[in-house]
Amino acid sequence: MQLSTLQSDFFLLLFLAAVLHSFFLIFLLLGKAGKEKELFFLTIALLVVSLMMINYVLYIGQWIRQRPHLLGVVAPFLYLLGPAYYLFIRKSAEQAFRLRWWDALHLIPFMYILLQWIPVYGWPADAKLKVIAQTFQGHRPGFLYVILGNSHLILVFIYTLISWWFLKNRTTSKKQLVPRLKWLLRFAYFLSVFLLADIGIQIAFWFFAWDGTTMELLLVLILAAAIHVLGYAVLGRDRVLPALNIGKYAHSSLHDSIIAQHQKRIMDYLEQQRPWLDAGFSMGDLSEALGIPRHHISQVLNEGLHLSFHDLISHYRVELFKKRLLAGEAEKYSIQGLAINCGFGSKSSFNRAFKKVAGCTPTEWLKSVASY
Repeated sequence: MQLSTLQSDFFLLLFLAAVLHSFFLIFLLLGKAGKEKELFFLTIALLVVSLMMINYVLYIGQWIRQRPHLLGVVAPFLYLLGPAYYLFIRKSAEQAFRLRWWDALHLIPFMYILLQWIPVYGWPADAKLKVIAQTFQGHRPGFLYVILGNSHLILVFIYTLISWWFLKNRTTSKKQLVPRLKWLLRFAYFLSVFLLADIGIQIAFWFFAWDGTTMELLLVLILAAAIHVLGYAVLGRDRVLPALNIGKYAHSSLHDSIIAQHQKRIMDYLEQQRPWLDAGFSMGDLSEALGIPRHHISQVLNEGLHLSFHDLISHYRVELFKKRLLAGEAEKYSIQGLAINCGFGSKSSFNRAFKKVAGCTPTEWLKSVASY
């Protein structure tokens, strides 16, 4: 890492400002994570980005020389960025999504890198200082070192592609997609293109033996800025970033307080009266029962719960089906009969709704329950 004094001071100020802003945004996300569980995963992603920038601060300011025990401490955590982003997307798109034991497989890259670094953590300070000194000498690394050094970005790129594919499938399978998910789809596309360009640029700089230090720092700052924009977008803080207020309800007359009131009335009615037990129950029926216009109901559900009317009703029906099945009511009805008793109109509609809500088929769910 070779920078002039002016460059070092410039980037040091930028990275310190970015770190401080990251912690401010983390504070905002944590304040809302209790109501919107997906923000927990986004908070982890932002925390990883913060640690990455702190690591760069240590090297830019050369403070790592005075604190050699910090060598490699951040490295394993970089491999949590991709999984955290993907789980954020899953939870945003499927409010019924729950972590299961196999989701622990996302931790494999993190655990593997941690095991690789554990012996290094036990090195004496002199040995660590030699490694740190090589970083500042600017020797041209081998190609394999470049690939391994960017393996965390490659992992994020893979997870971003998977997230984009997941959101894209939801776009094609639904006539109307929640505005936030449309924005997340566009963001996933941008992020995947940026990460691919980032990796390609660093390989190109190695190939032509150019000093890529400045470019690397700029790319890290762009990545951090992208995650910050994502944080503000999902928080809905349009007064801070008004350009993000791009949803179809941007000019709606409904204020947050009215949305909250309507949401409570809707949820109370659905949970207490259970009108969705009728397979023909529609948004028009809900509108007539509560005296709330249909387009207002759609806005309340999309912005307040990030669900469409159809997905919300399916969620209630599937959860009731699972509850009754676990209570032994399958002895009274067949599986199809129990599904119809819970409000589904047909076996095919039940299977589609169950897979979307539970993330698996009814048969797979029954097997997982039986294994406990």
